[in-house]
Amino acid sequence: MKLALMQPTFNPWIGYFDLIDYVDIFVFLDTVQLNQQSWQTRNKLKVQDKELLFSVPIQKNKIKSELLIKDTLLDFRKYDFRKKLLRTLEQNYKKSNSFNDVHNFVSELVLYET
Repeated sequence: MKLALMQPTFNPWIGYFDLIDYVDIFVFLDTVQLNQQSWQTRNKLKVQDKELLFSVPIQKNKIKSELLIKDTLLDFRKYDFRKKLLRTLEQNYKKSNSFNDVHNFVSELVLYET
């Protein structure tokens, strides 16, 4: 039996999904401290032949060292980052093959309300 565990990330790379597919059991390790300067809350997007570091705003905890990934909440008070993300993806990737299929799938995920 193959087991893997990894911390969740924002916009994971293809190898993340390959690992999930490869193992029998995959565990999202979300009972550890959130690192706000890591791939847990941000990732790079290619925008006009440059890299854009896109960050997901999260609600700040008074005691950063105690904020676990599983307890992290998104912060919509300043702006709705979801619309900005989808607009950025559309403006920069709309000429890509299979854009519509991928964009529709990503839109459903990004706009999903819990």
